Amino acid sequence: MSQTLLTLGNLFDSMPKKYTRFSLTRQMDGDGSEVEMKLSEDEEIGENAMCNNTQTSVVKTRDNRRNFCFIVIAALLLFLVGFLIGYAAFHSRMARESDTSCPIASAASQTGDADEQVYVQPVERVLYLNDLIPMLSENLKSSRFMDTIRSKMARNNIEAGSEEDYKLCTEMHHRFSSCGLSKIWEDRHYVRLQFPDKNNTNKVMIVNTNLSKAEDIDIPSDSYLAYSPSGTATGKLVYANYGRKEDFEYLEKQNVNVTGCIVIVRAGRNPAAEKVNNVWVVGGGKVTSAFDILFYGLGDSLIPSGSVHFGTGDPYTPGFPSFNRTQFPPVKSSGLPGIPAQTISAKAAEKLLSLMDGAEVNWKGGFSVNYRMGPGFRDGRLVKMEVNNVDTERAIYNVFGVLKGFVEPDIWIYVPLKQNGNSKQSWQPQDFKTIRLNPLSTLEVEIVTTDGYKPRRSIVFVSWSGGDFGAVGATEWLEGYLTTLQSKAFAFINLDAAVLGDKDLRVSGSPLLYSLFEKTIKEVKSPLDPDNSIYNSIGSENWEAKAVVPMRMDDGAYPFLAFSGIPSLSFSFTRTDDPYPYLGTKEDTLERLQAFLKPKLEDVTRTVAELVGQMAIQLTHDHELNLDYARYSTKLLQFIRKVFSYKEQLKNMGLTFQWLSSANGDFKRAATKLTMDYSGTDMEDKMASRVINDRIMKVECNFLSPYASPEETPFRHIFFGSGPHTLNAMLENLDVLKHNSTIENVNLLKKQLALLTWTIQGAANALTGDVWEIDNEF
Repeated sequence: MSQTLLTLGNLFDSMPKKYTRFSLTRQMDGDGSEVEMKLSEDEEIGENAMCNNTQTSVVKTRDNRRNFCFIVIAALLLFLVGFLIGYAAFHSRMARESDTSCPIASAASQTGDADEQVYVQPVERVLYLNDLIPMLSENLKSSRFMDTIRSKMARNNIEAGSEEDYKLCTEMHHRFSSCGLSKIWEDRHYVRLQFPDKNNTNKVMIVNTNLSKAEDIDIPSDSYLAYSPSGTATGKLVYANYGRKEDFEYLEKQNVNVTGCIVIVRAGRNPAAEKVNNVWVVGGGKVTSAFDILFYGLGDSLIPSGSVHFGTGDPYTPGFPSFNRTQFPPVKSSGLPGIPAQTISAKAAEKLLSLMDGAEVNWKGGFSVNYRMGPGFRDGRLVKMEVNNVDTERAIYNVFGVLKGFVEPDIWIYVPLKQNGNSKQSWQPQDFKTIRLNPLSTLEVEIVTTDGYKPRRSIVFVSWSGGDFGAVGATEWLEGYLTTLQSKAFAFINLDAAVLGDKDLRVSGSPLLYSLFEKTIKEVKSPLDPDNSIYNSIGSENWEAKAVVPMRMDDGAYPFLAFSGIPSLSFSFTRTDDPYPYLGTKEDTLERLQAFLKPKLEDVTRTVAELVGQMAIQLTHDHELNLDYARYSTKLLQFIRKVFSYKEQLKNMGLTFQWLSSANGDFKRAATKLTMDYSGTDMEDKMASRVINDRIMKVECNFLSPYASPEETPFRHIFFGSGPHTLNAMLENLDVLKHNSTIENVNLLKKQLALLTWTIQGAANALTGDVWEIDNEF
């Protein structure tokens, strides 16, 4: 159109004699190409007889009205003719391509020459979601998951960072290559891991009041908790159930002082790191030590393992990536415990608990003893423990394989295949419970290469290392690419312990993915649930109250969500009333899991694979990202309602929740506006689609508090993080102020109220879009 006007203007001498020089720079997907168009090198002299090099030309004043109507009519006619010619050509081409039965059409009917052949481009097959989902299901039916898993179960006792662990990394690289993924690569981290000292094993014993040894408590030589400080501790024994905050609150009400004591807690309900951290906090940093025990009564071999670092990643490079032996400040994570911790067997725990003094408590475990809270034994003897763990620097490797998207290859979803390099066994059933989804990655590639599916976005399959040490491999990688990932990665689906039962379903993670999960599980047809009891419970209005549980810090998705702000989801099939007893122990084998699930193991495996596969396809197929940002409006409203129960209490302090409520309202209005913008946008327009999706993709990371330091408080998410900046921390402080209105607690509340308000307001402003679109009266 512009060229047409220019031509007509020159013909009728109605346009200015000057053209501007401009530079058109296009930078998309890393393309830094630059185009410069020079229409004229002439410089025009203005009326002031000075050279004018600006883009604003001085137009000769002349009467153009006599030619104006003719120019407009001519331009319209040219435009109409061009449009009709283009439409006719397009319609003719589409008519030819619609005939897919004969790609080579004879032109003899048109030219009379029977020898002349004209090649007609066949129509490209378009696969819609209704085509892809059945295709995935059919392919999964023929996949032999159990054979793939069983062939990899022979190896065990492979330490993270060992030579054998590197061989497994190389094997995973080759396996990714055989799948036909677009690109495969590895990254290496030098991290500090911890193992038991083989020459000086950990010990637990009962000693007399004069500290002379009275009786040894047998524990296996390889029994330990990673990142426990070494040292010796002696004291009276206190029983604290699961070591949760409410358990210690109960002890406090019973006037049981844990300071200077050794605390014994049972495994389950919460991670070992959280148990030890609670002991340390409640004891004011003076509690001697803590046990983590297992109460299943199935033998001495069922001793739990894990890490007591109350965080993730290498605790000696907090907030920094451990790349290339980079030198960092001499700091360590605040989540490292200040007290030694040790695991013991069920048999040893029963022995200790049978000697306890104090009032009886209704915290029953699996033993036929009278459970008493202590402190101490009836005969006055004490418990002594000695921890001798050794820190070792190791090189660990993560392996990645990407199935590149065709429209937005720089936007991706993560599907982890395995937490590699565990502290005890790298190829134990935990490897199985991450489904060994090589068959799934192969199927995803086959759908692209064979069946013609072209995903809009990329899928990254990954195998992490150092999983049992607190997601070390995953966290170090996140720390290295945090800024990039927040603008590129839009989902993470975690499969740690996805197969633990066959009756109940548990979900944790970002509300952004709840709607997609709910929709997908209703569509999965599985023999696992013939009466649809699981699916019907998900479809009910209160399914979140039944199925959604808080995400634990030892969940593989936790650093993605709480540290990086990437929408993440974990789910697990389990048995609530009959939990799988071997998880995290040396007895956690494929044979044990098969015996536990009996004939349903294959069905559970296939169901999980189809769930993940369908979610991955939907997240990479649709124009709009399948992230339900409106769910956070509901979560914020629930929080506001809880806060308002303290309204009178804050009024007495001279505080108000007006601004917090206003920020919540702005977020809700911003979510509504985004929905309206989406409905009014042509999502076939790549640029317009990208603008909408960028706003959706930023929702999660906007809930990372900008006022918390990633080094000191790495889990900055106000919903799922850990620290005084979170919503839960503010509610806890409000509860404390009911009984203890110290100036410190009041000042902390003022700070929490202000910073949380502005974090939510910032999330609302970002969701709105451009700055000039923000319309609030905050």
